Amino acid sequence: MIELFADRVGGPGSDAKSALRGLLIDLRRTVRWTGKSPQLERAQLATGIYCTEYRVGWDRDGSLEPLGTAFDEGFKLTLNARAPKSRVRFTQAHELCHTFFYQYVPEIKFRPHIENAAEEHLCNFGAAELLMPEHSLKKQVKQLPRSIHSLFRLAAFYSVSPEAMMSRLRSLRLWHGELHIWQRATNGGLVLDRIIGGKWIPWKWYDSAVPAAAWLKGQLSGHTDMEFEVHAGCKQFKSISFDAKREGSTLFVLSRVMGSNDCEKTLPLSWAIKAS
Repeated sequence: MIELFADRVGGPGSDAKSALRGLLIDLRRTVRWTGKSPQLERAQLATGIYCTEYRVGWDRDGSLEPLGTAFDEGFKLTLNARAPKSRVRFTQAHELCHTFFYQYVPEIKFRPHIENAAEEHLCNFGAAELLMPEHSLKKQVKQLPRSIHSLFRLAAFYSVSPEAMMSRLRSLRLWHGELHIWQRATNGGLVLDRIIGGKWIPWKWYDSAVPAAAWLKGQLSGHTDMEFEVHAGCKQFKSISFDAKREGSTLFVLSRVMGSNDCEKTLPLSWAIKAS
């Protein structure tokens, strides 16, 4: 399906991402977007999304449903009413991208079919392109230092989540490093919830006083060590530079791995294995 989509949009041998990017550029021109935050409702109408429903008590972010058996009959978009606004916007943009596949590969999309992982990946890519245009974002990044405050400022500027912004900055190779998202546990400690930009590893703070200070002050920058137990008697350690910011019950930590000479490293990561 992805090859058919790319060939029909961009010509034989075209790249699917380039094809989708071209469609999004045309869409921007059609609805005359000039600001940083696209009016997604106008874009939805332009792509055939004629009905939007917000559902309460739903365990999904969103879904797109054809209103008939042909593209011209339009679509219904369902969104999670309790999701954060920035997440809803990304879901809107993601589902909007699905309409292009209905338009260009109807013989597959309008028949019963299983979810296509490649299509989902492309729609995430398209949502990022739509909400955080490359040219505009590069211009903004040049004016800001690499910090957790800059990350939140950029996220607010484009009306997206810090997680989405970090993923976009990494995909465009504007920033390196990782974003660790810690949640407050019932016992008062912090539990690592997600890692944006790196492999999931259940890291813990080597010095528990560091996250405690970050939580109490609301923000903290510096250098520290992280650890996790590989198996009994063996732990992995890494030294990081970090920039932390508390938001509600969440601690966001922007980090980069430090080398033995206190020079920051990005990729690949070097692990120090030590016996406990």
